[in-house]
Amino acid sequence: MQGKEAADYVNALIPTGASLSQAFSTTLIQTGIVDALKARSDVNNFKAKAVAAMASGDTAGYAKFARQGASADFFLSGVAAITADGNLHCVDASGSRLSGWHAAGKLVVVASTSKIVSNDAEAEERVGFQYQLESARVRVAYGIPHSSLNNRVVMRSGNPWGPRVIVVLISEEALGF
Repeated sequence: MQGKEAADYVNALIPTGASLSQAFSTTLIQTGIVDALKARSDVNNFKAKAVAAMASGDTAGYAKFARQGASADFFLSGVAAITADGNLHCVDASGSRLSGWHAAGKLVVVASTSKIVSNDAEAEERVGFQYQLESARVRVAYGIPHSSLNNRVVMRSGNPWGPRVIVVLISEEALGF
């Protein structure tokens, strides 16, 4: 799937009236998914509300919308690695990504095919690579020296009480790799 196709596909997954939120994800930005969802007025976008609250200095509002977003109907996220047998490896500095992974109605993971690895050991190597990329991003975005791997989850074959997981794979070429 290419970037525009992925944006259209994800947008079509989310029905009118649904609530949604998302973790920060370069992939979600590069594919146009973030912009497509921000443009919708027929959904309850907790992430957009949280960002607007923070921009206005309303930290209590930001926290409220972030909590609501964790249990939205749809939570969108990237992933550090996906093993050939379907294990999803996720790491996060603040924990905001992981909350949605466990509490949302549906988890939509969007990832480049470059994130697919053979096994859990290779996934750990991929996590290290992703950490370096994320550290470079936060140096520019936040002026801090590096990211941190404070929170980690490996979702193995799902959780019968957790969210339904939808994985959307994007070709490496679509993201400029």
